[in-house]
Amino acid sequence: MRRVLVLCLILLSLNAFSQKFKVGVEVGTISSTFNNQTGTAYIGLNNINSFQLGGIAEYEIGSGFYGQTGLFFNQKGCEKYPTNQNLGSSTTLKISYLQLPLNIEYKINLISNLKAIVGAGFYIARGISGTEKGTENSTGITQVVNNSVHFTTDNTYNKGYTSVNPYDFG
Repeated sequence: MRRVLVLCLILLSLNAFSQKFKVGVEVGTISSTFNNQTGTAYIGLNNINSFQLGGIAEYEIGSGFYGQTGLFFNQKGCEKYPTNQNLGSSTTLKISYLQLPLNIEYKINLISNLKAIVGAGFYIARGISGTEKGTENSTGITQVVNNSVHFTTDNTYNKGYTSVNPYDFG
């Protein structure tokens, strides 16, 4: 009975904050690439397209300013091509992250139901899983690459897994 009473009080109090606090769901596509810091020479680290899904919360601070945060699941990665194009190596690296953004926005009313939004912020993301798949031919012998991602700050190459920094900031 106490739980029901507490739940009712919470639901009633949400109405008082409903003008200032909003929650929602955000789904979208993203395009990402990585920065190679291992010293290995690559011709290209091309973008891959993926998705993001998560919950978002917004709080009205006042005078048109809003604070925004959320928690998202997204995939990032890149297509890797080595220096020697003639060898035909290429792999695709995909990593799943949990991402927490923190943003400040200013909303400008242009006309009814139309606003311009100016914002700035940052995010921190933590890698949770990933794979690298493709072919490797740096020795002249083509080998299939089917590596799992190992999250570490040590960028040394190890056969059987791909080392990636666990954190992403932006």
